[in-house]
Amino acid sequence: MHRHRRLHQDAAESDITGLHNSVSICQQAPPPLAVTVERQSEYYQRTASRFSAFFTELAYAVGAVNAWALFGSVKIMHAAVSARTREIATLRAIGYRPLSAAIAVLFEMILLSLAGACCGASLAWLLFDGKVISNFTQRV
Repeated sequence: MHRHRRLHQDAAESDITGLHNSVSICQQAPPPLAVTVERQSEYYQRTASRFSAFFTELAYAVGAVNAWALFGSVKIMHAAVSARTREIATLRAIGYRPLSAAIAVLFEMILLSLAGACCGASLAWLLFDGKVISNFTQRV
């Protein structure tokens, strides 16, 4: 019986020592936190400034590709009009004015462009509908 009491007393002393160590750890001052307050717009500007040089170069590259694509589309339109010279001449022969024939060709090009834009928008909708895209600072 005496041995049993001694085991309980040792366990109680061990628990008290552990509790004392826990309390002393909790009583120590926590390390100071470096907290700064700033507006959300300032935070976004600060975090985005790291990537601004990259995105500026990317914008110039995309602009160059777009300029080349514009040149290509003008060249294709010129080729389409040149290939349809006989058709345009026939329209002029049956009474179309030059402006009317040009408007007819432009209207056809606009319809083809709208059809391509609708196809591209549909493809983008199918690929990205419901997806979350991040710009490194906020969810869109």
